[in-house]
Amino acid sequence: MADDKYSQRVRGKMASTGRSKKADRMRKMNSKETLRGEDHDYGAVFVEGPISVNATDLEVGENVELGSSKPWFQGRRVVELDVLARSMNCEKCSSWLRLSDIKDEVIYGMASFLYISCPSSACQHISLVPTGKKSNGKGFDINYKVCLAMINAGMGPSHVNNFLTGCNIPPVDASTLRKKQKELAPVIIEAAEASCKEAQREELECSECSELEGSFDAGWQKRGSGWSYNSHTGHASLIGINTGKVVEFDVRTRNCSICQYHIGKNEPKPPHECNVNWTGSSKGMEPDMACSMIQRLAEDGYTVGTLHADNDATTQSRLPRSIIKKR
Repeated sequence: MADDKYSQRVRGKMASTGRSKKADRMRKMNSKETLRGEDHDYGAVFVEGPISVNATDLEVGENVELGSSKPWFQGRRVVELDVLARSMNCEKCSSWLRLSDIKDEVIYGMASFLYISCPSSACQHISLVPTGKKSNGKGFDINYKVCLAMINAGMGPSHVNNFLTGCNIPPVDASTLRKKQKELAPVIIEAAEASCKEAQREELECSECSELEGSFDAGWQKRGSGWSYNSHTGHASLIGINTGKVVEFDVRTRNCSICQYHIGKNEPKPPHECNVNWTGSSKGMEPDMACSMIQRLAEDGYTVGTLHADNDATTQSRLPRSIIKKR
């Protein structure tokens, strides 16, 4: 007969009374944590029929009856308070709308449209309320801001969505971010070129002679191992010695995702904006970008007299002989 000290089982094994009580306490604590830990459960299956939700987070001060197909109350949202406040009037009778009367939500990236029913029993009109502003009839401004922040932080769509998921904010579709990125790319390039023009003027004003003195270097998306240099993209910049500002930049890429997709399927490539501007080796990008930047500066009326660079013999051999090379 087993001893009373080992009369309980934990995970199928005989255990002492103390260990059994500890296991019971842990099970109760885990069950409580499970109830509190459903904050991020976007895929939860709700029970059939309406449920009562206390909307204290929305500060409407009353309970709301919602159906199982209305998950607008899940997670958190990024809301422009001024836009929301100016839109909380019925489109038909101008009565004040309440967040407790939200019937549905349509999400557009980081913003959304709220379908709110008029509280007036004589109206009951459903108004469309945006959570953010839109410019020039295009998309929501917040989606462009997210894309700019993504580019500025050096992240990609997956990094952005990982951050949003951690904040319990509904993630943005990667295609939406890429679409906004394509729309913003020409604007960013134009702003960068204008900034370089201003930096060129400042550098010449600070220079003791009529020639510019700059520091040049290039980089690649994929680091070379010393034996293999096969990065698809390369970038370079020329920084003024006196101001420390970028006076010129350049990019080389030998890969286009659209071209590669149709080549892989043996299909003709459709008309598109192809980014390929280099067909040589990855190592040959650096001297080509150096010569290209110096040529563009010459076309704008600026002469590079001294160039600080690394010990790259190929780049030095292709530069004009009038330029003084320093390491």
